[in-house]
Amino acid sequence: MYYITMKKQIQTIPQFYRIKSGAFLKKNTLVINFIIMRMNLLKKIIHYRLDKNFLNRYTLAGLKAAAGRQRYIRVENPPHGVAANHEIVILVHGLLHRGMVMNSFANFLAKQGYTAVIYDYPTTRYDFFRHSEDFRIFLNRTAEQFPGYKINLVTHSMGGILLRIALTSEKKHPPRERFNRIVMLAPPHRGSESARRIMEICPGAANHLVKPLRGLSDDVNSPIHDLPWPENYEIGVIAGSYDRHVTIDSAKVPNAGDFIVLPCGHSFMMFNQEVHRQTLAFIQNGSFTAEPRKP
Repeated sequence: MYYITMKKQIQTIPQFYRIKSGAFLKKNTLVINFIIMRMNLLKKIIHYRLDKNFLNRYTLAGLKAAAGRQRYIRVENPPHGVAANHEIVILVHGLLHRGMVMNSFANFLAKQGYTAVIYDYPTTRYDFFRHSEDFRIFLNRTAEQFPGYKINLVTHSMGGILLRIALTSEKKHPPRERFNRIVMLAPPHRGSESARRIMEICPGAANHLVKPLRGLSDDVNSPIHDLPWPENYEIGVIAGSYDRHVTIDSAKVPNAGDFIVLPCGHSFMMFNQEVHRQTLAFIQNGSFTAEPRKP
């Protein structure tokens, strides 16, 4: 009945408005096409996240439970014809990103025989202590879901801080023998000047909008300077020579297995093919290749 009423109302719209609407559509074709493209992209993203093949079938229940407050966990298995090596690689994104930025990295690792697991979390909502607690729980449950697998980790930016806190927590986390190797991409171990500047310009940003900022600052009173270092883990660090947010010195880890600087920036270094290649080299051999491949 409501539909019929609305239909009658539409049919009684004066011709004047119909003409004006047609003129508007004609004049703003580009704008309308842009909106349609955005809507189609949103549909694809929703379908991509909810697709039944999005998660590995035999780990679906466990990883859904492990996800907690996270939006989704993606598992990328080795494609048909590629021998699985019974190792998993957990990828953890950084501040102001979501798990989708690790998709291409996960695909690359899956083609090398690894089961790639993307961990996703709402970076701005809580400080990194709370995020690290969620991640610690996720690590425990993932280790239970893959009992015979060695665990590798690839973290970007703040993701490395989450891992660092999780591995040094007094609470339960997977034992050292379950881990193979860790690669950290531009981890702000000694804080970020960018975070400090944002705090100075807009102090309310850390309290309401981006809550980890205060902890990520390179200010002398920042809690990041008091975090303990994980011991007896094989850790490789990749820093970017064009990184404007995390300096090369800030990314360094004491007693790291290896350290390399690549010609890339900070925010999207996880898409860099040379970063992919060097990460794979460290996971497989415990060291980066001596000479980065020329672009």
